[in-house]
Amino acid sequence: MSYTGVARDDLTLASLTVTGLVLDSYQSGITAGTTRTQAGATALTAQMCRVDTATAPAAGAILGDGVMLLAAQKGLKQEVVNNTAYPIQVYGNTADNATINGVAGATGVTLPPGDCADFECMQAGQWQFEAGVGASGQFPVELSQESITAVSPAAQATATPLLGRINHVTNVNAAGAAVALQAAKYGIEQAVENSTANPLTVYPINGGTDAINGQAANTPVIIPAFTTALFRAASAGVWQSDPFFNGIGAIPSTGGVQPGSAASGVARSGGNLSVQVSSAGQGNGADTTDDVLFTYALPASALDVAGRQISIMAAGKLGSTANNKRIKVWWGTTTQTVGAAVAGGTLICDSGVMTQNGGGWQASVQVEKYGANGSNTQISNGAQVIGSTHLGVQVPALLTAVENGVINITVTGSSPTTGAANDVVGQVFDVAFNN
Repeated sequence: MSYTGVARDDLTLASLTVTGLVLDSYQSGITAGTTRTQAGATALTAQMCRVDTATAPAAGAILGDGVMLLAAQKGLKQEVVNNTAYPIQVYGNTADNATINGVAGATGVTLPPGDCADFECMQAGQWQFEAGVGASGQFPVELSQESITAVSPAAQATATPLLGRINHVTNVNAAGAAVALQAAKYGIEQAVENSTANPLTVYPINGGTDAINGQAANTPVIIPAFTTALFRAASAGVWQSDPFFNGIGAIPSTGGVQPGSAASGVARSGGNLSVQVSSAGQGNGADTTDDVLFTYALPASALDVAGRQISIMAAGKLGSTANNKRIKVWWGTTTQTVGAAVAGGTLICDSGVMTQNGGGWQASVQVEKYGANGSNTQISNGAQVIGSTHLGVQVPALLTAVENGVINITVTGSSPTTGAANDVVGQVFDVAFNN
């Protein structure tokens, strides 16, 4: 038997026997419309349609040349093959503006290169299809956005939207320039590649209440330079990233590494907070005060739990004089301008007055956090070497710097009797942190 006429949903057959093949109508050699609008999209008139010609999208975009589906009638299927090297946009028909996976027909959806997409209509005016995966030979191809420029200054409302499964950011023209994820829906993923030398700010979608990595809603995270992060949503409104970054672009301190080949135990992470080097050196002034050679501001809440450790090392040279000289390391100073007199703070390492004529010096201090969180309790242990003489280890000092505020660590040198400039010169200052 045969049926000729307009497609309907009320044709009923008791039985149908087909000998041979049932062939759908088809089109190939299709060129997608280049206006990149629904109105300019190439109309697809067959059930199987292969798009063979399309042009590249603009840098930083995925919107490509377009094609337009048939009007969405119940029971209709239409297959669209993207046989090009570029993404193409598939629109609903202008006759009904049918949605596609809930997206407005005039907006359309993007097919990656190599995608064979089956569009199915179970309800008039609504298309459904499996989104986002094409092919290159036997390998799947995911929707990718290339050459993305992040927006500066960083703001959620103006951040560049990330539209692909893979998003390659190549221009972060100012540190912290911003991009924004899509809405966090169950089961979706977005990879963000920062291939620049600047940190990249990543916001949740503007206008929603999505959260990233347990932070407050609409709070961004920072992806460091030359780093890739994968964002996953296991439930609506909640993103998690791998690696797990926070709002300052750091991996949380709870992580650890295996100590050597040990089968038990965890080594805490750590590294340099500040390394300051001057080959010429910074000397004391022509006065008798304790003048700042180096200083570093330890960030607030670095000492948040017991066991955090700060390692401080400073070194330099002494003037070739018999003048009295003195080197000190301070914790929690309040005035610490390099080259000027220090003010405030607690002394944690002191050479005492010495008359070493020339040679080198080194001061080393360890500071550990102990006690309850927020108790403002630290303990230090320091030692100095002047020339070939070790001055011994000092009695540990109990410290009370406010831990939820900045703690200034300062090294000073002085010519306490003569007031001769450069009796003490600092050349190296290193502050390291262990979790």
